[in-house]
Formats: sequence, structure tokens, C-alpha cells
Amino acid sequence: MKTPQSYQEDFISINNVTKKYGDYTAVDSVSLEIGKGEIFCLLGGSGSGKSTLLRMIAGFEEITSGDILIDSDSVNGVPPNHLPVNMMFQSYALFPHLTIEANVAYGLKREGTAKQEIKTRVAEMLSLVKLSEFAKRKPDQLSGGQRQRVALARALVKRPKVLLLDEPLGALDKNLREETQFELMKIQKELGITFIVVTHDQEEAMTLGDRIGVMDRGRIIQVGPPRELYEQPNDLFIANFLGVLNHFKGRIVSTSDDGLCDIKLKDIDMHVKVSTELPFEDDQPVVVTVRPEKMEIFSDPQGKPGMQNPFIGVVTSIAYMGHLTVYVVKLEAGIEVTITESNTHLSAKADISENDTVRVEWPARSSNIFTR
Repeated sequence: MKTPQSYQEDFISINNVTKKYGDYTAVDSVSLEIGKGEIFCLLGGSGSGKSTLLRMIAGFEEITSGDILIDSDSVNGVPPNHLPVNMMFQSYALFPHLTIEANVAYGLKREGTAKQEIKTRVAEMLSLVKLSEFAKRKPDQLSGGQRQRVALARALVKRPKVLLLDEPLGALDKNLREETQFELMKIQKELGITFIVVTHDQEEAMTLGDRIGVMDRGRIIQVGPPRELYEQPNDLFIANFLGVLNHFKGRIVSTSDDGLCDIKLKDIDMHVKVSTELPFEDDQPVVVTVRPEKMEIFSDPQGKPGMQNPFIGVVTSIAYMGHLTVYVVKLEAGIEVTITESNTHLSAKADISENDTVRVEWPARSSNIFTR
């Protein structure tokens, strides 16, 4: 988990930016501040507007209305090659006939940089991405992860103020993608360059991002550090988008002075309790959500409950995933929930089998509550 940092929040200012293609609005009145030296992730599904916003920052797309400032200078109407940014694409777009060092040097040569300066800067970048020994090879002689690092070196060698990365790890397999995420973070920390990363992968955004902006239908829905978005989503869309959830629909029965809500579930005689600071009215319809890892499962259904929400159920399926085990349990009244347990000890919960009657519990503070 990243440690919160403070940034110069107005380094990149996106002010009420809209992008339209005819009658279609791809980006809708987005305002956002991104700090100097920050890794900021734009997260969203297909068609959410995240790549279009990135391309406007890069100067590849004309802004319909609004303004984007980088270090106080507007990008509006400025050609991409005159902006203090560089962009790394998912395809990498390496020249197959050029060596690795020639690929990295390409942009500097186009700008007319002195030969010795090119040599020095290319060597620095190849050392940074740990590819010095591969300088004379061609791209097809490298692995996917190595080609990704060549593309990164080529983007960074021009020393941009901002590096824009559009689904940069999408072509890599899962293990290599996870390894490369930490390499990217290390390189960014060494250079201090602002990174803006577009991704549809929630885990990638939460690993890389100092902050995340979640987009949907051209709008920014919520911005915050990964922990805040995961633990305290401001609406049900964010909660659903960032991970797996158990849902309970019901109505508020009562709220105590200390913020403990009693909620009767829809159409059944079952109550759940949620601890919240938000104001709710009696009989108000709500949706309660609980993350699978916030629930606990116990093999003894008759044991003494230790939390505010104890229920009896039957295990319908179990999936062993190595680092965790996933249980699906049918509670009273036929409600199914998913519970994940970390396999921190070899024997932990190993005695639970399918069709066993078990006890499921979770504390009131581990739930979120949303109006429908």
C-alpha cells in the first residue's frame, strides 16, 4: 500500500473539458487537478472517455470546449511535438529494422540533438530500464516485457514533464504485468516525472496509482487514493467497479445515536446492521454492500457470535486459489454470499467442506450503505 504524499496539485489542470464527435459526447465537462511527480490513473471501462481525455492532454485530439494546462501553459491548439509530454502506446510501435539503441534515440535524432548528447542520454535510459546489454539487438530478439521497457526508454529519453501511458501493460501476461508494474513505479520515483496511466484493469490502477480517477460515460465519478476508493466509494457504481461485492437490498428500520443502522432486508425476515456517519431516514430504501474479505466463516454454526452480523448458512461451493480460498454460502432465506479467506496458515478453515452448515459473520463497520 502506497504512503500518501503531497503534490503540487495544479501542475496539470483540466478545466471543464468536453470532447464531442458530432452529437456524441466522449468527454463531458471534466475538471481535474494532477500533481507534479504523481502517478495518476484514469480507470474506466470501454467507452468511458479515458483514452480520449489522455489524447487531448497529448495534443492528438482537439478540445471541443474547456482548457488543459500543463505547468500553467495551455495545450489548446499546440501541436503534439511542441508539448512537454510524451506518450507510450499499448502496441509499443517499435521499429523492427532498428536496434534497441536506435529505437530509443529516434526522437532525439529527429529533433537534431547533438550526437554525443544522444549517446549519453540513450545509455542513461537503457541503464535505467536494465537493457544496456541488449543495445545492439533488434526488437524481435527481445521478450514482451523487454520490448515494453524499450518503449518506456524511448518515451523518457526526451525528458518530458509528463509521460502518458495508454494501457501500457495490456499486452503482457499476468505475472509479467505484475512484475512490470513495480518496475514502472521504481523508474517513476527515480525520475520524478508525472505519469498519467489509462487502464481498464482495477488491480493495475490500485497498484500503480497514487490517486485514481474513475470514469464512466465521459465523466469523472470519483477521485482519490486507492484505499479511499475501495473502502469508501461515494456511490454504488464505484463500489461495484472496484472489486467483488455482496449486495443486500432493504429498508432502514432505525438508526441509533452512535450511527448504527438496523436494516430489514427486502421480502424476508432478516436484518443487517451497518455503522455509518451518513444521515438516513426510517423506511428509506438502501443497498448494503460487504466485500468478501470482510466476512468471516466459522465451521461451528452454534458458536458464540463475535460480530454484529452473524448468520447461519450452508456451503454450496469452495474454490482453493492458493493464496486464498473462496467460499460461496447460502444463508437463511436463500441469500448467497461470497467469502474469501487468506490462507495464512496451512490448516486455516481446512475442515470446512461443501454442504457443511457454517456461521458467517461481519462487523457493522465493514459494510457500506447506498441509497437506491
